[in-house]
Amino acid sequence: MLDIQSFNESLKMKWIQRYLYEENKGKWKLFFDHYLGKYGRKLLFRSNLRQQDSTLLNLKDPFLTEIMQYWTKFNYKDDNIDFASRYIWYNSHIRIENRPFFYRSWLSAGIKEIRDLLGNDQN
Repeated sequence: MLDIQSFNESLKMKWIQRYLYEENKGKWKLFFDHYLGKYGRKLLFRSNLRQQDSTLLNLKDPFLTEIMQYWTKFNYKDDNIDFASRYIWYNSHIRIENRPFFYRSWLSAGIKEIRDLLGNDQN
């Protein structure tokens, strides 16, 4: 018997996989880019966001909201192994005012991972 919920989740994960795949040049990606532009576009899917924190994004599109719910359920890592290589943005382990955060100007300056804030001696 087919589990409809699992099937739906797997289809949504496939959308994200295709969106992140650089070789795929489909025009449908413009939809994602448009609605996720203020969130850093693909960066949002490379983050370490808890499922309950994804609701704080206040995505307007119900399709993208559902995709983020499934993605965070699948993608979130609770461990801190190799913490320096984790993305800063939308990381549920790094919070300001009890919320994961994103600064576009810092991303534009090349700051993505925690190691980008550390000196050469990693301190």
